[in-house]
Formats: sequence, structure tokens, C-alpha cells
Amino acid sequence: MVGRKINDNVHYDLAPEDLKGRDVLFRRGADSQVWRVEGLNSVIARLRDYDNVQRLVIPELVKRRITSDGSTGNYDDRKHSLREVRAVGDDLIVVRLSMTYYQAHDADIRRSDEENIALQKEGEQIYGDRWAYHARNIGVAVTPVTLDGHVFVGERINTRLYQGWLNAAAGNKTWSEHSGSLLKQFLKDALNEELMREYGQSIEAVGEPEFVGIASHPLKGDADATWVVRINKRDSFFESGEWLKDRKDKEHDAKLVKITKPEERDQLVNNFFAQGRQFPGVMYSTDLGLRALTERYFTRLE
Repeated sequence: MVGRKINDNVHYDLAPEDLKGRDVLFRRGADSQVWRVEGLNSVIARLRDYDNVQRLVIPELVKRRITSDGSTGNYDDRKHSLREVRAVGDDLIVVRLSMTYYQAHDADIRRSDEENIALQKEGEQIYGDRWAYHARNIGVAVTPVTLDGHVFVGERINTRLYQGWLNAAAGNKTWSEHSGSLLKQFLKDALNEELMREYGQSIEAVGEPEFVGIASHPLKGDADATWVVRINKRDSFFESGEWLKDRKDKEHDAKLVKITKPEERDQLVNNFFAQGRQFPGVMYSTDLGLRALTERYFTRLE
């Protein structure tokens, strides 16, 4: 059994302690999602493997103009769907992914908590899977640590959900049909698409990023594969405002929150309090990234 609930807004599908002594394999697998589109479930009832969903279901959704696969020059709305995380023996974690699309994910996060709870109960009763009716879009997230051993997170802005909540770098995973390691593809997006775009184009990883698990919303189901990484910047990069000129996407308030030691981290994730201010909350993957920081991350590198 892996994963655990942290609070009403944070669930770990894969916690840091689950990873000890284990390799992690992200792989495409059988689909267990009940498609909430008229006529589709009967079409794919016996075609639940990944390839058939990609070959039959997504084209039908594109044909109906429900979503886009990028073939017409529009956005590619296909997304990876988190269907299962399980331990295989004592040395392997398998993360099973299928396919979903942005509009289904958007419906999940817009739906009320009461409606999502009702859908989870129905999914459990009928299919033995509380997430049967949810897209479970899995994105990417990364918590950066400066060379001085400190973390900067920011209030979310320009968003219809979780305005003012504290967040590191996180976002949707860009769809990719390339073969090879899915885990490495997720990491590439975490660093190149999210960290650099949100925190600064000149940011680079120092050393190997550490995969710390998967966090999600307990009711909406959306999730992030999460990393922690040292970056090639001192605190002054953020404190001077240089990062504001270097970033591409304006997703954080200009005044970042600085975390310098484990006690400040604990106060933030447990009480949403930092630098004399009370915040509405901490986003689920940022919670995971911060809690995963061990003492060695809070040390200065020369």
C-alpha cells in the first residue's frame, strides 16, 4: 500500500517514504476511466488498452469537436491520466498511465466538492474504483532550492482557482508520443517547461534532480509528478528582482516567500503561515516538494 492523505487539499499517491530502496517505472497501461461522453463507453468497453484509446477514442472526440489533438494546428489537448500507483515486490513502484484530455480535466476541477464526492462513491460502488469517472490529469512540478540552501515560493496570480495559494513551479505535462522513459519525459517538462518559464529562463539544475513522489487533490483528482532540485542561482537572483525580467510566464506574485530552514517550512505547510503572513493554502505538489526537503538541502553550496 502506497500513498497517504495529508489534509483536505493534499493527497500523496506516492510519498517520499514509499520510494526508499525502490525504482520507479512510469508505463502506459490499460484504461480504467469511464468516459463521460455519450456513446463512447459502449465503443471501448472491450478496448481498454492504451493503444486503442489513442487510436479510437481520441479521434472520435476530435471529430465531435470536444477536444483537439493538434492535427488542425490548434492546441494538443491530450493529457496523461494517472490510473494506478502500486508496489511490485520490495524494489519497484509501477505508475500506470492512460490517456485523457484537457476538457475532462477542466470539468473535474470546476465541479463542486459535493459532486466530486458523489462521483467517487458511484465509481467505487459500480467499478470498484473511486476515480472511475475522473480524468486524473497528471502534470509536473518542481521545487527549486538556491545555492544558498533556501526555497522561494510565490502566491498564485492570474488564475480562477486557488488565487493567493503558495506554489512552486507546476503545470500540465505537454503531450508526447516519443518512445523511451516516460519518467524522463516528465522530468524534462518539469525543468524546461515549468521551472524555467515560471522562475527564469537562465535557471539550470545543479546535480541530479530528486524525484520525491506524486501529489494530488483528494477530491478533484488532478496530480503532479514532483521533483526537488538545486539550481544555479543565489538568493540574490530572486531578492533583487532579476528573476522577474528572466521569467516567461507571470504565474507568481512579484514578492516571493523565502524559506530558510526546516522550522519555517513546517510552519508553512502545517499552518500556512510565513514571514508574518497567513496564506489561504499551499498547493499539493508544493506541499510534497517542501516536506521532502531534508537537512542537506538547507545547506549552502560554494
